Amino acid sequence: MTPSITDYLRGLRRFWWIPVLSLLIGGALGIFAATAKPSITTNNLVLFTFTATDKGVDPAYPSGSTQTDVGTQRLSAYLRVAMASQPVRDLLAEHGITASSGGDRVVTNATPGGVVEIQLANEGLSQEEGIALTKSFADELAAAVIKTDSSQATPILAPNPVVTTPQAVTGSLSMLKLGLPIALMLIVGVVAVYVIVWAQGRIWTGRDIEDRLEARLIGEADGKASDGLALALALVKDREASTRALLVPIGATAEGKIGALSQLIADSWSARKHPANTSTAAETATSPSTPTPPDAADLLDVVVADKGLDADALQAAASVDVVALVIGYGDGRYRDLTAAGRTLSRVTDAEIAVIGLTKRNR
Repeated sequence: MTPSITDYLRGLRRFWWIPVLSLLIGGALGIFAATAKPSITTNNLVLFTFTATDKGVDPAYPSGSTQTDVGTQRLSAYLRVAMASQPVRDLLAEHGITASSGGDRVVTNATPGGVVEIQLANEGLSQEEGIALTKSFADELAAAVIKTDSSQATPILAPNPVVTTPQAVTGSLSMLKLGLPIALMLIVGVVAVYVIVWAQGRIWTGRDIEDRLEARLIGEADGKASDGLALALALVKDREASTRALLVPIGATAEGKIGALSQLIADSWSARKHPANTSTAAETATSPSTPTPPDAADLLDVVVADKGLDADALQAAASVDVVALVIGYGDGRYRDLTAAGRTLSRVTDAEIAVIGLTKRNR
């Protein structure tokens, strides 16, 4: 049965630690995700100068291209060649940066005007080591670019580029990386509580029985002597002759309390000067039509299915006036209660109702 909002809120109060634990796990994952990659990067610039005679013009490009555009495009091509050169690759390999990881950790970009931007992610390196590596990388890259350009038929770059001093930059903590795992794990925790509540399907109050199952609640017992009389009166209500009631426990709590409950009902009825009797389902099944004494018109015969809904209980159910399914709040389950009710409805015409055991009685 699908949990109601009340069931779910009750489950949240009971299993509050699941969303809290998921939040803590989400926070840990968020911090890990935000700090797994380096939060410190080192930036550097290499300033190349186009030759005054050529300004980067290449006859292979359309005449409509500007000198700056053509020079920038050729410089970008030089950078790709330089990144693949052996000196640059050897330098990066010394610090564990291979061709597969280089694109993530080392970024180069040629901007208009002959400026090359270099960014190094300082993963596994201290700030000082990152600065030193970036400076060495910028020097090797500049040398490789000039070497590539000088081998062209029409060089476009002056031979002495300017390499600036590297600057380390501390990256800010990404709120997306931090917040997304927290939000996802919170959702997981909330959904987990819902699944648990749905799987358990427990009955917590008498209103759950009346509103959700639309079953008659005869009464509730919380261990007080007055409960027995109230239940006895509810069992014999609107009946002028004797009444035989079958008590069927649903769940472990009810099974442990069913004997005491039946005796409480019988004793309370006897205390009001009315005849009462208790028996087991096995005894009733062997003699289902015991004649009622003529002076016992208000006799209350309480039959206990002490072994649950077995064959004796089903046989006894066919000869009783009322079948009371006894459940313990917080222990009885919707599916068990409805399954028992459906089974009994096939074998008896008796009224089927419910008795609830409160936590105090448990």
